[in-house]
Amino acid sequence: MKHPLHSLAPAALALLWCGCLPEESIWWSPDGQTAAVRGPEGLCLAQLDGRLSPVLLPGRIQSANWSPDGSGLVVSRSLELAQWAEVEALIPAAEAAATRAMARAVPDLLRAGLTVAGGNWNDLDGQFLKPLGLDKNRVLSAAWFCARSLHRDALLEVVRGFPNATALESELLAPEADRMAVHEIVWLPLRERQVVGPPQALLRSLRPILDPLLSPRHPVVACRTDEGALKALPLAGGNPVTVAEGSVVAAVWSADGCSLIHLVREESDAVGEIRSRRVLDERGGLLTTIPPPKRWRWPLSAPAVRRAWPRSRTAASCLPACPSHCRCEQTPSTPGHVSSCSTPLHPSRRRRSCRSGKARCRMI
Repeated sequence: MKHPLHSLAPAALALLWCGCLPEESIWWSPDGQTAAVRGPEGLCLAQLDGRLSPVLLPGRIQSANWSPDGSGLVVSRSLELAQWAEVEALIPAAEAAATRAMARAVPDLLRAGLTVAGGNWNDLDGQFLKPLGLDKNRVLSAAWFCARSLHRDALLEVVRGFPNATALESELLAPEADRMAVHEIVWLPLRERQVVGPPQALLRSLRPILDPLLSPRHPVVACRTDEGALKALPLAGGNPVTVAEGSVVAAVWSADGCSLIHLVREESDAVGEIRSRRVLDERGGLLTTIPPPKRWRWPLSAPAVRRAWPRSRTAASCLPACPSHCRCEQTPSTPGHVSSCSTPLHPSRRRRSCRSGKARCRMI
């Protein structure tokens, strides 16, 4: 019988045609027969014979994760929208209200910034926003987009008060600033490699939502925010529960699917901390009160290599670490040492990419 891995070449050609790199843009189904592929227009499915489906989920795809039974995909994506009314209709009401409130202050902020920059639009970032720590502020970007729609006349009145009003007005109305990204976690139901229902948005925000992970035992999704907060929410929808407040750089479910094991590391911290926090009860329901985490702290390379093991344990490599794309395998006969590392290209096999007898592993 022909092994599924032998048919990888046509699928790889399909990925290249799609403009994707396999290690960054492909997620295999649990049975190894189908791959979800990130393409330039959205998410597609690739078969082992090289056939590529039409776009199943449009948008900019960040990551995807299969359900354990292959019945669907949970996907993080962003949608570029041109009108504030479209954005406001999608995001949570509280986030929309906060953005509208901040947008009301944008005309005054623009006047102050142009005054400091001497009326030079190109100096707004360097001379005004950056000293205030606002040059890369996503909240301000959203407020600016909102203000361009709701307070355009007030913004035009501000720039017309400067001698170079014509040049400032052209910058203010530049078309490249007329789009805003809405980020979301989506559940895409599948049956026999076909979409069987509309995508269901589980969580939306103006801030990026990253790396969705389905529990291996329960219908619960975990994800990270761009600020490093770790959240969990039911697959059926509902309010998310915050598992960790910030600085989470990676996470994985425990084998029983009830706890989230995550690596916490501050940008200036040379010492990482692995935490395990129970999120679900015995029936798979989200806990209303998340108990304090168990902690293990030692010097870690970034990102630390980690893997969930049976009985809710995990292995994490520490100095020296294997490449960030590898997963460590521990030798049963010599606990505490890494025997090989492999890249998960396909569920049925793993390509051995490096060996190390010196890298240390710690069981948690």
